Amino acid sequence: MIHNIPQPALEQELSNFIAKDPNVTLIKGFSIHGVEQVSTQAILVTNEATRLTESQTGDEVVATVEERSTGKLHQTKSRHLIACDGRRSKVRELLGIESESEDSDQTMMTIHFNANLRPVVGDRVGMLYWIMDPIAAGFIIGYDLDGIQVHISQVDVEQHPVESWREDMCRAKIRGAIGKDDVPFDILSYRPWVFRRQVAYTFQQGNIFL
Repeated sequence: MIHNIPQPALEQELSNFIAKDPNVTLIKGFSIHGVEQVSTQAILVTNEATRLTESQTGDEVVATVEERSTGKLHQTKSRHLIACDGRRSKVRELLGIESESEDSDQTMMTIHFNANLRPVVGDRVGMLYWIMDPIAAGFIIGYDLDGIQVHISQVDVEQHPVESWREDMCRAKIRGAIGKDDVPFDILSYRPWVFRRQVAYTFQQGNIFL
């Protein structure tokens, strides 16, 4: 069966797995600050040290990364760089790669909350619960029906600008989504984000890949 697992839990499992691999070094708390590609020249010689037999040129990627806690900059060199930083890719921006998208954006709100929803859903156990009530229209991802849930909905930014959101607004939305006043819950976090279908014009520039 499909396994429903929250992204933070999945990332922790992957981090634990990677930590056991001697060929992988995982560092956190850094962000990309600059990137450039440089040509390097490797000279191969025969047994006679002064006699050149072949000259090769290759590409190398020099990345400047910022340590977010201190603001200190570091440089790394590698044969390739793979940017897995999504639609708002800083690497794509640094490379000047344009993208195309639909004209309309949708502002969404994700609310993480803690509640025991089993008394509410009964035997209707599922992974996604769609809420049709206008107060809380959207859906709940039931990661753990005894605990962590996520509610995602579209936000009318004209009526409710994202900077105006407070915890009491989130509580009203979750209370409406649950539909029962006697179910206690805690708001763990909430954040707005923009849903946009966007595709880069190219996914490679030299030895750098998006």
